[in-house]
Amino acid sequence: AVPRLKISCIVSSPSDDVILTRDNSGRVNFRNVSSLQPSFGGIVVGATDSMTGYMNQIYNSTQGSVVGGSYNCVCNSNEASIIGGDHNVLLYSVRSNIIGGCFNNILSFSCDSTITGGHHNTLANNSYHSFIGGGFYNCIFSNTESSSIISGFCNKIFNNSSHSSIIGGYCNCIYSGAGSSSILSSSKSCLYNAYYSSISGGYRNSIGFN
Repeated sequence: AVPRLKISCIVSSPSDDVILTRDNSGRVNFRNVSSLQPSFGGIVVGATDSMTGYMNQIYNSTQGSVVGGSYNCVCNSNEASIIGGDHNVLLYSVRSNIIGGCFNNILSFSCDSTITGGHHNTLANNSYHSFIGGGFYNCIFSNTESSSIISGFCNKIFNNSSHSSIIGGYCNCIYSGAGSSSILSSSKSCLYNAYYSSISGGYRNSIGFN
């Protein structure tokens, strides 16, 4: 034994299979890395659940489920599920689903909605019955029901533009007050205050006024 032994820093490598540990009594031991790995899928609080994967979480979500993936979270969302992927969050949105992808979010009261694949896609508050299918950095903003973005990137449907859709392309925007409208396979195109309108293809097209 070495009295008053103090170790301030240990440099480890991902290939290491044994590490040095200290217990509450100050005793130093070698332990296998595998013995320190958690043997559970994650954390479950106040839920009837189904969970697999690594470090996933379910909170207060009756019949909520996380199947595979890692660091996913279902919170206060009954009958909701996340299947695969990582760092996806489903919050206060019953019967909604995130399938694969990473850093995707379905936020409060976006019930009966789905995100499939892609990354950094968001369905904001009260965007119920809405859908984002793949792509990345796509967003359907608050109070925009029954709307969809399919593929592409940096596409946005802003507040109160319900029943609208963007399919493919990039950096397209349907602004507030342009409900029941669509942009198809275009890029950097915009709809302003233009109900029942459509842009199909092209670049930097616009309808309405800013």
